[in-house]
Amino acid sequence: MIWCNINGRNRVAQFIDQATESLFLQNERYQDEVIIERLVRAAHRGVKLHILGRPAHTLKKGKLVEGIEGLRILQDVGAKVHKLKGLKLHGKMMLADGSRALIGSINLAPGSFDSRRELAIAVHDEAVVKRLHEIVHHDWSHSHPLDLTDEGLLADLAENEEDAVRELALSAGKTSNHKAHTSQ
Repeated sequence: MIWCNINGRNRVAQFIDQATESLFLQNERYQDEVIIERLVRAAHRGVKLHILGRPAHTLKKGKLVEGIEGLRILQDVGAKVHKLKGLKLHGKMMLADGSRALIGSINLAPGSFDSRRELAIAVHDEAVVKRLHEIVHHDWSHSHPLDLTDEGLLADLAENEEDAVRELALSAGKTSNHKAHTSQ
């Protein structure tokens, strides 16, 4: 059992650190600096990261910067970042190496780790992990890359373009320096 604010960040970090081949994540937010760092290290170790996140326009007012920056960092180190088609992503789950999982209510955000009573369970049961593996791959096949380039974010946030340009320091109308990952 993983409890926030008792042992949540440490246990999630350990889970990521133990991944050797693949890590599938489904979460609304990728904002906690410690967890982002651990995911970056996993990518540098050669762990293939598959991340389902939420598009920028679905983020709450005032959460745009922290909601996008973690995803952009992860994409820049080679993580494949997608969004679900037809479903609102709300689940919080990690599947490592097809053999173990974390499932619970923990957003990968400082508020969840530090100031809320969130929880998760670590799962190693073969039948449960097999089913999670099937669901994760189904979801991945029904997702598409999240365009985190400046241009992609501006298109996604067209109604709030002026705020987005300011908050995210985007290059409105210019070619983005951010890597485009459209062949994922």
